[in-house]
Amino acid sequence: MENLKEANLICAHFRFQPAEINVMEAFDRGTVKRSSSPSAVIKMEAAERPFESANTVADSGVIVKREKLSPIRISEYIPETKAAAEQPANGGGPVSGSVKIEEEIRTNEPIANNVDVPIDEILSNSKKSNHMPKYVIRPVPKLDTEETDKEPRRRCSTLVHVFKFLSAEDLKHCSLVCKDWYTATISPALWNRMDLTETVITPKLVKYVMVRQPKVLILDWCKITKEQLSWLLVRLPQSKALSLQGCPWSTVSCLRSCVCPMLTSLNLSFVPTMDDAALQHILSPPLDHRPGLLDLACRLSNLKSLKLAGSNITDVGVQIIVRVLPKLSMLDLSQCYPITDNGVESLTQISGLSTLQLSGCTGISEQSLKMLGKCKSLTYLDLRHTKLTKSSINKFVSNREGFKAFDSKLIVKIDKS
Repeated sequence: MENLKEANLICAHFRFQPAEINVMEAFDRGTVKRSSSPSAVIKMEAAERPFESANTVADSGVIVKREKLSPIRISEYIPETKAAAEQPANGGGPVSGSVKIEEEIRTNEPIANNVDVPIDEILSNSKKSNHMPKYVIRPVPKLDTEETDKEPRRRCSTLVHVFKFLSAEDLKHCSLVCKDWYTATISPALWNRMDLTETVITPKLVKYVMVRQPKVLILDWCKITKEQLSWLLVRLPQSKALSLQGCPWSTVSCLRSCVCPMLTSLNLSFVPTMDDAALQHILSPPLDHRPGLLDLACRLSNLKSLKLAGSNITDVGVQIIVRVLPKLSMLDLSQCYPITDNGVESLTQISGLSTLQLSGCTGISEQSLKMLGKCKSLTYLDLRHTKLTKSSINKFVSNREGFKAFDSKLIVKIDKS
């Protein structure tokens, strides 16, 4: 005990102060006392060495070591300026940062002239960005090899071969299994032909068709608007066949557009008000144009198959077909009652015509058979429900090698091989 008292007297005589003070211990024990002058507050040797931990807070001329989660006031970060050091201790001037810390430790309360700066003001005056980003951006993970990159495609290609044996309803259920299966079910290889006969077309169904990119689209007797069909045709550039049998004329009229796909097969049978004027409208150059391009020819000039059954086409309409569609190989004019022998004579100008259906055309006679005899490429001729006699049909078949009559008025060329 006597040695301890002597040590305390020696420390008090030479006024030794530790270079670092634990703030929490100072609060508890009250070991720090106010000195007579600011220069004698805390001697600091450690100012020249780097910080030893994240719990060490730097100030001008002082280092305060605090415990984790201990309370630290904004005044601890105010450095002691040169002007504050020149002010006398009792002159009523601003108190230095070191004196503030010492006074607060001694009294356990903030001193009178200590004004806390709001944290929002400090952040607003800072030039650094103190705000969290609005969106979290994560880098795309790198694949190790190119083989890994091709693996999903291989899985999808394998699934496509299996899904070819499934129906459209089964494919719908398979698309709900996982992402790979969904990707495989929307492959255009599975949707070469899509039949939506007598279906009410909704915006959701239009998008469903667009995603699958069918090459053959059947919309017979569908309730589809002109806007829906126009939106769909723009997004089906690879389509080759389109059937609009029984659709209203207002919907069919959108085929006269620069964005219409280059179809090779078109079915416009039983379209209301389909006459020569309507046919002329469809087979004319488009009214709109693509930027920088001027379409002077009809977008349907590459048609090889055209069906106009049940329409009011006359001989004038037949001449329009012959002039605009020279590549036709199949033409269906069934139940087109206004057509006469003059219209049939015009059809002989199409050199590649192989299939001709004139069923129900009551305006033709035996003269039409003589004209059709000049068509060397003709292999299928339907003359049922016409006024032609069986004797004239048998005479036509006997004069042409390889032809045979079925059902009395259906003439078909039989391949001997």
